[in-house]
Amino acid sequence: HTGFLEDVAALLEATLDLHRAGAGDRFLEAAVALAEDLVARFFDADENDLFLTPCDGERLVHRPRSEPDGATPNAAGAAALALVRVAALAGRSDWEQLVERVLRSNAIVLERAPVAFPTLARAAALLERGLAVAVVVGAPDAAETRALADRARRLLAPEDAVVVVAPDAAPPAALDPS
Repeated sequence: HTGFLEDVAALLEATLDLHRAGAGDRFLEAAVALAEDLVARFFDADENDLFLTPCDGERLVHRPRSEPDGATPNAAGAAALALVRVAALAGRSDWEQLVERVLRSNAIVLERAPVAFPTLARAAALLERGLAVAVVVGAPDAAETRALADRARRLLAPEDAVVVVAPDAAPPAALDPS
């Protein structure tokens, strides 16, 4: 099964959260791969929007878009929020530009009913302020390094990132060094 936008967006957010929590750089690499898949399959460049169904999925009479936030987050908003996060870490300005296009496509609903789309509004706010990244340099298994990384996780916003790098190690492959 190919899944829907909300499935891929939730998995992308989960991999970013696991990386932030210190579960390993493999989750950042997985996030980049998921973001590439999400953009390729759910973004329509002609409509400048993210759709619920993938372009390679079952052909429908009408390709649906995200509903407002309710019991579950707006799928386009969750995807946009995750794309802003992974774009900042991977140095992918093209993904940030894609999010800008999605936000412009949804500007009318955000303006007229912002309380119905808080996830999309959060994506707009994060794109505007930028992602904060705490880089902790130290032996990953050292108590001091873990304590500093844990402190950064408590102080930063939930969407922000914490990266732990050993002193003589190269940064994670999926992380943009600039």
